[in-house]
Amino acid sequence: MLSWVEISRSAIEYNLKSFRDLIGPSVLLIPVVKSNAYGHGILEVARICEEAAEADRLAVVSLDEALLLRACGIMKPIQVLSFYPLEDEAISEALKKNIILPVYSLDQAKLINKIGERLGLMGVVHLKIDTGTSRVGVLMNDVASFAAEFRKFSHLKLEGLWSHFSSAESDATVTAGQLCALEDADETMKKAGLKAPIRHIACTSAAILYPDTRLDAARIGLGLYGLYPSAACQKKIKLRPALS
Repeated sequence: MLSWVEISRSAIEYNLKSFRDLIGPSVLLIPVVKSNAYGHGILEVARICEEAAEADRLAVVSLDEALLLRACGIMKPIQVLSFYPLEDEAISEALKKNIILPVYSLDQAKLINKIGERLGLMGVVHLKIDTGTSRVGVLMNDVASFAAEFRKFSHLKLEGLWSHFSSAESDATVTAGQLCALEDADETMKKAGLKAPIRHIACTSAAILYPDTRLDAARIGLGLYGLYPSAACQKKIKLRPALS
């Protein structure tokens, strides 16, 4: 063999501990293992996180990834950050396997509720708000009406309210504006009678540079693998590269 990739378990464990020390004990630490753990091996990294006391739950990009982790014995909470098919079989499996789904359209909410009612299960969901990144999410002007509709669903449990930063590593002004937008959405939801226990928007760079963005949870992607989103981040935390 002329070349190989080597992943360091001790580096990933070290990085988890570094982020736990940074964010404190009261904020959920959510390692992101999407896209094959950024090329580091989704099963191997997920198993390290499963054993690590510092990691509270895992985040993946798709339902397929979540179901793979469940099939391979990962027991910690798993939440999907993006795609899942609006199909009965897929969502049924998600509910049966206690996978947390994102919701950013009423069609999703209606179908999850319908399937949950049929199965006698609660669909645990996190409502995604579009605070400016413009991937997916409920628009700010639609939050109040969305909340009013959401309250009608008897088999949905709103566990989280969340969003994505567009440029936390490079633009403090935009980052502050997006944080304010999520907090405004939270207040709008509360006025409509909906409270999400877990609010999260912080990525690696935001969690490092802006403590007020950590809210109830921080999603750590690049940092888990020892990568710094910017030079400013490198000055705030010591990480170890996991891949060589």
